[in-house]
Amino acid sequence: MGWNRLSLLSRFHLLSGAMVISGMMIIGGWLGHQGENLVVERKANLTGRYVATVVAPYLEELQSRQTLTMGAQRSLDDFFRQMPFEDTLAVAKVWTPDGRIAYSTNPTLVGTVPPASQSLRSALEGSVAARISNLSDPENQAEAERWTNLLEIYVPMRRGGDGSIYAVTELYLKTDELNAALASMRTQGWLLIAGASLLMYLLLLGMVRNATRTIRQQRDLLSTSLRDKRALLADNEKMRERIRNAGSRFITLKERWLQQLSTDLHDGPAQDVSCALLYMDAIGETCRSCELRAGKGHEVGTAIGSVETALTSALGELRGICKGIRSIDLTGFTIGETVEHAINEHKRRCGQKAELECKVGAVDAPESVKVSIYRIVQEALTNGFRHARGARQHVRVGMNDGWISLEITDDGQGLPTQNPSSRKGGLGVAGMRGRAELLGGTFEFARRKEGGTSIRATLPMDISE
Repeated sequence: MGWNRLSLLSRFHLLSGAMVISGMMIIGGWLGHQGENLVVERKANLTGRYVATVVAPYLEELQSRQTLTMGAQRSLDDFFRQMPFEDTLAVAKVWTPDGRIAYSTNPTLVGTVPPASQSLRSALEGSVAARISNLSDPENQAEAERWTNLLEIYVPMRRGGDGSIYAVTELYLKTDELNAALASMRTQGWLLIAGASLLMYLLLLGMVRNATRTIRQQRDLLSTSLRDKRALLADNEKMRERIRNAGSRFITLKERWLQQLSTDLHDGPAQDVSCALLYMDAIGETCRSCELRAGKGHEVGTAIGSVETALTSALGELRGICKGIRSIDLTGFTIGETVEHAINEHKRRCGQKAELECKVGAVDAPESVKVSIYRIVQEALTNGFRHARGARQHVRVGMNDGWISLEITDDGQGLPTQNPSSRKGGLGVAGMRGRAELLGGTFEFARRKEGGTSIRATLPMDISE
């Protein structure tokens, strides 16, 4: 099982267990070492005070000479055999400041000059030194044959006047009692450390369990909230898609309705007005030859002419309306061809050619999108021609990540700066904005910094018809 798949509580068990055991080993070892040093130091201080007080009278000869007489040596033998800790004493030595052994319970060492140990040098400098020796020094060969280790204590002997050191007494004590005391101390120390570590572990375990429970509850709440939000976002996206598709169908139906309206106006009222004109021509001819002509023929002729003029004007307007709302057939047109068609129609109507910059290849689009592109370009060019007084116009077409971008600019006088509400535009701008936003796109209508007006629109490609 991978580490990342473990629960927080399982990770805590592994990590805390390793840390507690490592900490116990380190702290236990350190405390054991410190305890051993403390016991040895305490033993050395007690023994040192005793030796400095009791042994000093037997070593007075060394204050004036470098050797002890045979009588002094026998007195020391008797003393060490009768001293209170004789059962624990293994070896006793007396060193002179020049590193010579002046006395030893092992007579073969008397008069020799072994290499001085660090403990001996410390004692010659005035400090009581003690250590548990493994008896590896050359002068300890005889002791090494009988014992594994001994407690080695060096006690400096001082003159009464100036306090200078005239000898060093070295005692080797058996470590049986010391080892028992150290073992008892280590056991108590380990038990104390284990108890404290266990208590700390249990406290941390309780905290981690509570934290884990809280984290799980929060995670469940977050998961539920995230799931609800994802469902809401999915519903919103579906609703947005439905609105966009509905807008696309609305644009398509609107174009069909406009086509039908254009046809109905052309085939209905326009034909009726045409017939009315024909009848008015016939009525005019009849009135000119009737008897009323003698008296009021001129007035009747004038009235009939006015009616004919009004009918002719109405017929022209009806035909213009039919032509203006006529649906655009963009079947088979790509996006670039749709924009170019709108520019050409603008040139045919207004006599001005707009510049085209098309970065879209031979890409087709849904019918509603192409109709919206055509109408936006058509209306933008017409507005620019009308309000920019024939200024140069530029159309840019691009596509990025499934979105078509349109930008129609001119270098005319731009929007008025005194009236910010004019930036909203009139009916034509509202129509362009409505077409773009109905498909889920965007629309911007603003004044250019370098002069003129800019119209920007984005339209989506993923529209269902």
